[in-house]
Amino acid sequence: MSNLKILILFVAFGLFLKACDSSSSTSPIDPEEPNIVEVAAANEQFSTLVSALQDADLVGALEGAGPFTVFAPTNDAFAGLPDGTLESLTSEQLTDILTYHVITAEVPSTALQPTQTVTALNDQELFITAENGNVTVNGNAGVITADITASNGIIHAVNQVLLPDAFGTIVDNAQKRYFLSTLVSAVVDAGLAPTLSDAEAEFTVFAPTNEAFDAIADVLPTLTPEELTNVLLYHVLDTSVLSSDLQGEQTVPTLAGSDITVTVTDGTVQINDAATVISADNVGTNGVIHVIDTVLIPGAQDNTIPGIAAGNPDFSTLVDALGQAGLIDALSGEGPFTVFAPTNDAFESLPEGTLESLTLDQLTGILTYHAIAAAVASGDLEPEQTVATLGGEPIFITFDGTNVTVNGTATVTIADIEASNGFIHAIDGVLLPDIFGSVVDNAIKRYYLSTLVGAVIDADLVTALSDEDANFTVFAPTNDAFDAIADILPTLTPEQVTEVLLYHVLDTRVLSGDITGEAEVPTLNGQSVTVNVVNGNVVINEDATVTEADVDGTNGVIHVIDAVLIPEL
Repeated sequence: MSNLKILILFVAFGLFLKACDSSSSTSPIDPEEPNIVEVAAANEQFSTLVSALQDADLVGALEGAGPFTVFAPTNDAFAGLPDGTLESLTSEQLTDILTYHVITAEVPSTALQPTQTVTALNDQELFITAENGNVTVNGNAGVITADITASNGIIHAVNQVLLPDAFGTIVDNAQKRYFLSTLVSAVVDAGLAPTLSDAEAEFTVFAPTNEAFDAIADVLPTLTPEELTNVLLYHVLDTSVLSSDLQGEQTVPTLAGSDITVTVTDGTVQINDAATVISADNVGTNGVIHVIDTVLIPGAQDNTIPGIAAGNPDFSTLVDALGQAGLIDALSGEGPFTVFAPTNDAFESLPEGTLESLTLDQLTGILTYHAIAAAVASGDLEPEQTVATLGGEPIFITFDGTNVTVNGTATVTIADIEASNGFIHAIDGVLLPDIFGSVVDNAIKRYYLSTLVGAVIDADLVTALSDEDANFTVFAPTNDAFDAIADILPTLTPEQVTEVLLYHVLDTRVLSGDITGEAEVPTLNGQSVTVNVVNGNVVINEDATVTEADVDGTNGVIHVIDAVLIPEL
């Protein structure tokens, strides 16, 4: 740019400002007060800047009436540039950089907004943030001394040299724009900054604003790191494309491997009929940024429960099993569903060869036993509740305010992984339907039998009742049933408690359908109980009624009863 053009530009700016502010008068320049160049020349920390202004023949311009605001790099700021940078610049480049530090208005630090974009003398934008008294320009240049006054404006000393877009990479030019900070953080987190800083490459980046990311704030936490990387690469082309290169409708490949559709209508550029370019042609050293108002989501992105699980390596065994059982499509449906998802470690804790030994029907039964036909967040859980699963059998959930446990043994390790059709709760154990558990296993999973389970453990009967070669029938009193004899239990000796417990166990498997009338049946304590059917209900000793029948397991059956049976002691 010639000196004459620069002077004409300054005059034009002055006339423009005067026309825009005719209601206020500008104080005449105080001939006793030094101008911006004189103030800078009198300050040793600006000697490199003053020398550069002289080399670019800009001294006369900045001695003019102004007003100006100059973000003035200190000598240390210039020293922070790579060796030889200043010396390698052409006259035009040096002028471009220096005029990028000047605003044609007087802006004290107190007038700065939290975020604002202003146009510099070279017609490029500066991006300013002000917070808690700290002013930053272009994301990295901090104002270290503010409000140095001069007769024709104001100086703010900065600790970095401000470089126009033409001197920055894609990453540099995104970082300077405060409204792209969410994108920049995502790029850094995904480890893509080195790739997009490659000086030998050429990219086009469709850069979503912070507001665009805010609009999908509920989706972002559900993405795995791999999915997030895929989303980011879906915004990048491996060539530099200016807006003037675009016309009509074009389909172009992205670094994610899938295509986007770019449409130009009446000068407006849209991507995938969803995102609009709101700031085009921000050209840097290795490509161009087009700022857009919407995050582009790859069409292949699957945010259903199976899709999210497939993107998480901790669920790979579960996903493989769902595929074998043909359940992917079902759980990808509208739902809603909640899946208690065993991790790979949970599956590995099963006895060796368990999964391989299952029939397809058995595998399907186990997997559907982990799914509920409702969207249940952890905050919706009650302290104790029984919930029907897609497999038909209930699961038993307890919540102590901190930990969620399913079936007495499986703990939720990660809760509330939100999907488009429900929730995933990661658990550290595989849930097995009753048919895969012993009478002890099936009692343990039911929170309302915890008193009975505790008594069986204390009486050292677990091993006996877990015998896979045996066949038992257990009449299992609920916690409420034990509470009803809370005054009697402390009076019993350990031997008597054992006798009471064994009085609830038969040494054969008897389903409710096998009981058709009154019968005397021996128990493991040597005494008999009377079993009868009264009005369709199974009753024991005329005292206890079966409230839940035929909990059938590997070594017997449980019938839950509402009273404790007391033998002769």
